[in-house]
Amino acid sequence: MNMKCRNQVSFDNRFHCIVDFPDSICDCKFIGKENLCENYLGERKENNMSAIRCERCGKIVDIDNFSTIHDSNLCYNCSEKLRGKLKSETEQFIGEKHFRNAANELLAGLKEIGMELDEDNFKDTPARVARAYTEIFSGVTNTSEQVKEILSTAFPSDGANDMITCGGIISFSMCPHHLLPVEYRIAVGYVPNKSGKVLGLSKLVRLVEVLSKRPCLQEQLGADIAKALESINPDGVAVIVNGRHMCMRMRGVKSPNSSVKTMTLRGCFKDVSSCRDEFIQNVKDSLEFN
Repeated sequence: MNMKCRNQVSFDNRFHCIVDFPDSICDCKFIGKENLCENYLGERKENNMSAIRCERCGKIVDIDNFSTIHDSNLCYNCSEKLRGKLKSETEQFIGEKHFRNAANELLAGLKEIGMELDEDNFKDTPARVARAYTEIFSGVTNTSEQVKEILSTAFPSDGANDMITCGGIISFSMCPHHLLPVEYRIAVGYVPNKSGKVLGLSKLVRLVEVLSKRPCLQEQLGADIAKALESINPDGVAVIVNGRHMCMRMRGVKSPNSSVKTMTLRGCFKDVSSCRDEFIQNVKDSLEFN
């Protein structure tokens, strides 16, 4: 449902106005039972409005006991959580605005070549596209900080240096040449240093997820995963990436059954053939597309 703030500006269900005001985005506030533009927030304070709804968790808090961060009204708990991620949140918010504008331009192009856009299916498309692309490209913002946070949860290896592998990791990305989707099957392995560290198993999947959510060449993705894992000083790292690229399947050469496989090897995986062969044998079945 398309609603309007008192400034008569349409906004989506996240209370973000779908227009720009000078130097900022109009950010609607949900106050009591009314949806008000930020421009009218001060007016409501002057009129002794007693409570305000936190924009993140929905909790109603006293109007004198909330924090305003980047023009967002938050309860104490949400404001504390957001402060540490303010830079990332701000960049994604601004990025969402530009994605919405780009979606409007794309729809204008479709209209120019004869597409009818008056039906309900296209009514909220720019806002949906903006949210989708903000999620799809979430690895772009503060990539190194996200990777560092993931790798911060590591444990002493206690002398163990047997191979650790994680196969069958499913991930999606965008190719940087056409901005079309790529579907990946990824396997990661490393051999801990006896005096080094091991990661929690979920961290391998999270690492792949963050690094995939960027427009990135497949070859570079494998190299970036390996480089990140080298920070825990293992004896070796191996990454195999099998990708199905829509830029090859739906356009150009139109080869729907093709896939591209790349391998990145470091340390013992590169220098010792038996180590490399064991890794490949362990993960080869997990890399295949159904």
